[in-house]
Amino acid sequence: MQAVTPEGTKLKVRLYGIDAPKTAKGQKLGEPFGNDARHYLAALISQKAVRVEIRDIDRYRRMVAILWLGERNVNQEMISAGMAEAYGEYLKQPYRTSFLQAEQNAKAQGKGIWSQGRSYERPAQFRRRIGS
Repeated sequence: MQAVTPEGTKLKVRLYGIDAPKTAKGQKLGEPFGNDARHYLAALISQKAVRVEIRDIDRYRRMVAILWLGERNVNQEMISAGMAEAYGEYLKQPYRTSFLQAEQNAKAQGKGIWSQGRSYERPAQFRRRIGS
């Protein structure tokens, strides 16, 4: 995603601890719920002031961050809504436990990506399969 500072500087941000379904880009296919996840995130934060808690810089030079909308953890809300899975391979405390619990709750309720049942394919598997 892209964020813009009050001064107008554009920042590339990857949300820490989540893996959301991909949207179609050019000739590359998107995943089920890719557009839903993008729209859900936009509805949460578009035109709003968010605090960006930078956790790392990834190999693509994006900030890997937690987004805060007041006291609301946007990353965790994406998981809770079933718009992303917890990226357990990279999660560390203090967020690991709460993100994994949010995923279990969303999965148990069949929300978003979890409504696909057995046909659900993890975003990481999808990227490997299509070569992106």
